[in-house]
Amino acid sequence: MQNFFKRLIFFLSAELQFKLPKKCQILFFDEVKEKNLKKHFDKYTTETFFLRGERLNIPCILLSLFYKGKFLDRYLKAFIKFSNPNIILTLIDNNSVFYSLSKKYPKIKTIFIQNGWRAKYLDIFYELENQSEQNKSFFVDYKFVFGEAYAKKISNFIGGKNINFGSFKNNSSEILSHKKLNIISYTSFFNPIWASDLYAKERVFKIENKNLSLTEFSINPDKFILLFLSKYAKSKNMGLFIIPRSRKKATSFRQAEKAYYKNLIGVKAKFLDLNTDYPSYNALDVSRINVTIDSTLGYECLARQNKTAFFSIRGTINNINDYSVFGWPKNLDDTGFFWTNKPDYKIFKKIMDNLLHANKEVWHDQLKLNKVDNLIVRNKVSKLTNLIDSILNN
Repeated sequence: MQNFFKRLIFFLSAELQFKLPKKCQILFFDEVKEKNLKKHFDKYTTETFFLRGERLNIPCILLSLFYKGKFLDRYLKAFIKFSNPNIILTLIDNNSVFYSLSKKYPKIKTIFIQNGWRAKYLDIFYELENQSEQNKSFFVDYKFVFGEAYAKKISNFIGGKNINFGSFKNNSSEILSHKKLNIISYTSFFNPIWASDLYAKERVFKIENKNLSLTEFSINPDKFILLFLSKYAKSKNMGLFIIPRSRKKATSFRQAEKAYYKNLIGVKAKFLDLNTDYPSYNALDVSRINVTIDSTLGYECLARQNKTAFFSIRGTINNINDYSVFGWPKNLDDTGFFWTNKPDYKIFKKIMDNLLHANKEVWHDQLKLNKVDNLIVRNKVSKLTNLIDSILNN
């Protein structure tokens, strides 16, 4: 009965479509909210399969009743039948349903674009490590990944060609040519649903054999780092700003994020908001040093060659030594010139001093020495669009 009501709510909250999906050359697997991706394919016919059920196509649902299997598989099969695409493309690179499409539709080319930094736990690799035998035939024709380290890891589970591409959004954002401000910025990892009291009390993050509360997983690491940064910035006469995940116009999200950081540091946090198309990326560009725990934005900051400190302590502060470590899946030392996995203020200070005093030449030498481009590259978007053109024009 409970499942029935869940499905009813899911159905009633969706926008219903009564026309057949249009035949297309490119089918987007899930909605593509990144406007700069879709604009590159305006010359081709496209259609979208809304994976999360924001829109439901009634003719496809009716046809799916004649197929066997789970609802999503049946519904997707009907959608693909009507849309008849040449390419299925997604930014949801951590979805196992997508990995199985090539086997079912060998004449359709599949492409995923890595959309975030992936960790050992709480992400797709935990699922892949524990997959059943029947899923060991996963295949994606073209995997646009952040870098070689990820490519090697994902190839253990998913066949297909790897293309070291970096982050699409980061590649699309021009590096702001601006004099560095005398500030330290901290990359926010805040999630809006954490603001719910019910969520905060009940949410459990299962890592290895431990069940971490929201406080253990996020609040304690953020607080530990921000208390250090507040003192360090003051000692160096520098400003300390948060690069928020929320936009100014996202009122409830912004209020929740402000409240989260005020509770952490005891005063109103300063948010670094820039009036540009890519405010988060450009905030990285103007900061003298950016600090992060393990965010995708932190790795993108490295690809932009901005000074970045990684205090990757989310795992070690909870006595889980192989979670959230810097550079995974590469096996790096616990501490380096600009990173540490140890919650130690003396090490934090040494890293911040390293970055503060390193000139441009020294910093670039460190990026080369530590082979950062093995973790994440910065590439031209044409690497993707040229491939699409070659597939569709043959």
